[in-house]
Amino acid sequence: MTRQAPLDELFGSGPKQSMSDQVYERIRDMIASGRLAEGYAFPNETEMCQQMRIGRSTLREAYKQLVLAGYITRTKRGTFVNSREAVLEAMPLKAVVEESSAEEFREFRHMLEQQASTLAAAHATKEDLAELESVQAQLVGARDTLDVNAMMRLDKAFHVGIAGATHNQLFTASMRAVSAVWNAQVLRNFEHAVEVDRSILQAMVADHEAILQALRGHDAEAAREAMRRHIAHVSL
Repeated sequence: MTRQAPLDELFGSGPKQSMSDQVYERIRDMIASGRLAEGYAFPNETEMCQQMRIGRSTLREAYKQLVLAGYITRTKRGTFVNSREAVLEAMPLKAVVEESSAEEFREFRHMLEQQASTLAAAHATKEDLAELESVQAQLVGARDTLDVNAMMRLDKAFHVGIAGATHNQLFTASMRAVSAVWNAQVLRNFEHAVEVDRSILQAMVADHEAILQALRGHDAEAAREAMRRHIAHVSL
C-alpha cells in the first residue's frame, strides 16, 4: 500500500468554513479524482496533524465524515482509502458524472436519454407535452435573437422536461445530474454556432421538434430514434 500523496493539496483558497469541513472536502475530492488511490494508507494522526498544522480533533472530525460518506475505512492498522467500487457507491451521481471521461459521458447520455424518451412517449400527460411545447417555443425565440444564455437554459429545461415526463424519479434525478455537468460544454457549443455555423441552431430546433412530434403521437420507437439522432448531432 502506497503512502505517497500530495498532502499539500489539502489546503488552499476556498470559502470560509470550518477547518474540519475543509479537510473533509479536500480529501474527498482527492479520492474522487483518483489522486488518493484505492488502498492508500494515510500517515498516522500525529504526522498528519503536524503536516497540516491542525489539531487532532479537527482531523478526527474530518475522518468521521469521510467514514460516514464511504470514502475511507479506519481500523487498528490505520486509515485507508476504500475500493473504487465502494467510493462510487458513496459518491453522488453528479460527482461521478463530473469525474467521467468524455466517452463515458456520451455513452451514458445515449442510454439515459433514449430510454427516457421511450418512457416519456408512453407516460407523458397533456400537461407534460404543453410544458415541453412552451419550452420549445421559447427556445425558438432565443435562437432567433441569438441569446446563447437563454438557449442553454431552455435546452436544459427541454431535456430535463422529457425525463420528468417519464414520471420516474430516478430518470429525473439522473437527468438533472447529467445536465448540471454539461452546462459549460453546451454554452461553448451555442457560442460556436452563433459565431461560426448557425445551421447548428436550426438542426437543434428541428431535432427537438422531431422528438416532440414522436411524444405527441406516443410513438416510443420514433421518440427513441429521434433522441438518438439528436445526441449524435450534439456530440460531434
